[in-house]
Amino acid sequence: MFKIHFLIPYVKAKFGPVSVEAEVQYGWGNIQMEDGVTSQDKEVRDLTAYVNAVVDLGPVYFGGTFAYLAGDDSTTTDKFEGGGNTSINGGMDWNPCLIMFNQDITYTVGAIPGYGTTTNSSAMTNAWFGQGKIGGRAIAALDIQASLAYATADKKPTGVLNSAYGWELDVNGTYKITNNLSYMLGIGYLFTGDYYKGNSNNNAVRNNYLLINKMTLTF
Repeated sequence: MFKIHFLIPYVKAKFGPVSVEAEVQYGWGNIQMEDGVTSQDKEVRDLTAYVNAVVDLGPVYFGGTFAYLAGDDSTTTDKFEGGGNTSINGGMDWNPCLIMFNQDITYTVGAIPGYGTTTNSSAMTNAWFGQGKIGGRAIAALDIQASLAYATADKKPTGVLNSAYGWELDVNGTYKITNNLSYMLGIGYLFTGDYYKGNSNNNAVRNNYLLINKMTLTF
């Protein structure tokens, strides 16, 4: 049985050409285990924070995104501090990269597996995340953007030796056909981090790349 309280302050502001959006989610409470196997209740303490800032200079814009999502400390067996054990995560509607933490790739081709439990999930959890981006609009209907992101785990799960999820470089262009119909073409390259080696640094991991095109209709 979950008994969790949430405090979620949110702000969105604009200062001339600078737009800022920020949100913090803090959850606390307890989970009563009723599975017939584990009798120990769990205390919940979870924290996430998100900040996004963009400087829009008309045909050119640039900015950055920072996110923190607490991971679960495997040494505190009586607590859930995050790591996907509560309902606080980045959300499946937020796709900051084309490969890492992206619901589209998880839904269409599946999550990118690593060794053991190290799977690239769709909703971001247990992470320090930073991303810089720059874009331009040659014409009003066409938006071209490049971004570079880095992510690392806040807490290493049991049996995982390394924290780095990796670096990702994305370039994509979106053409607005009508007010609610757009076409996107993008390419992403993930320099895969050692997190996915799991419990042995001798495990080999490869970089990943993605070429995607999609048409989006919104209502």
